[in-house]
Amino acid sequence: MKTPRFPSSSSAQRDASGVIRSLGGVPLTRREALRHAVYGSAGLALMEPFVVRADQPAPAATAAARSVIQIWLWGGPC
Repeated sequence: MKTPRFPSSSSAQRDASGVIRSLGGVPLTRREALRHAVYGSAGLALMEPFVVRADQPAPAATAAARSVIQIWLWGGPC
């Protein structure tokens, strides 16, 4: 038995109709999708001044180690 490589058009339509139903039953036009994308991007851009900024991190301590112990284990995933 050979399985189809691509879904049939009827199963693709069923999948698309399920997505449309989950979005409220009304499909979006390209213009509406672009409008939602622009509004979302603008909202993210306008939130930038309200983001709480962390204080500057303390400077990292200088490393005092002079040597490294390396363990090589054979048989690991490659």
